[in-house]
Amino acid sequence: YRRGEAGAQHLAWIATFDLDACVWTNAPGGSIGASLGAMGDWNGSTSLPRVVQCEDVALILYNPSDVLRAVFPQETHAWFPRAAFDEVRTRGKWNFARKGDGYVALYSALPATWTTSGPDADHELVAAGARNAWICQVGGKSEDGSFDDFVAAVSQATVTTTGAGNDPASHRLAVEYQAPGVGKLELDWDGAPLRDGATVQTRGFD
Repeated sequence: YRRGEAGAQHLAWIATFDLDACVWTNAPGGSIGASLGAMGDWNGSTSLPRVVQCEDVALILYNPSDVLRAVFPQETHAWFPRAAFDEVRTRGKWNFARKGDGYVALYSALPATWTTSGPDADHELVAAGARNAWICQVGGKSEDGSFDDFVAAVSQATVTTTGAGNDPASHRLAVEYQAPGVGKLELDWDGAPLRDGATVQTRGFD
């Protein structure tokens, strides 16, 4: 939906456990976005991502235009309130959390670091770079076994990304993820999404 365009007060995706334990990403507006009243750091998104969900996995690509990059911060970030979860772990580029018997895993192709000061401390992961690929996978005890099992399966799965960083918007941006329990998922900024080589139907959601 309007991928690559500014989205005032849009929230493209969210993984929700309760009112406090939830995870999502956006492209923050910084001081300029806040002055517009519609695209601050957490409301709206200065560049809407391309999002494709297949079962319990969402692939999320950010690729803002050169015009948007000239105005807004060249970064993406995630709302990930650690204190709202019962357990949080980091494995490489993956961050995991457990709430009761529910699990969430979040991956950033670009290095994502925890904010350690200010109002967003321990709530925010920041990834510098205009173009990025994020992956979110959710699970639970009944489907995925223990939290240890979920962390091990997801963190050991193969992820391949192309184009994350500050390349021009016209360059290829893609992610491929061998998702446990789901299959091989592929998403390109321009191409059809694939699951195990077959096209994923997204008509009506673009």
